[in-house]
Amino acid sequence: MALPRRERGDRATTVSRGGVHFAFYAVLIAEGVTGVLASYFWWPISAAHVFLFKVFLALATIHVGAALWREIVRKEAVLGRIGIKSLFR
Repeated sequence: MALPRRERGDRATTVSRGGVHFAFYAVLIAEGVTGVLASYFWWPISAAHVFLFKVFLALATIHVGAALWREIVRKEAVLGRIGIKSLFR
């Protein structure tokens, strides 16, 4: 089964999409590092670990909101591309 070709979108959308995905990976790596440091070496870093978790939740909210925006408002059928039948058509 071939995947449908992804629309390019405008420059702002492309940059923000890339920025959010980069931030996801950066936060997840930092979460793991601060978790290990807090558990085994230096407990005060756990405050940074908690902060990064809150950043991760914010990024996840932005990510889901953007997917729903593209599905409902822009009618780009992104949910179908990730295997979820659209509930909004």
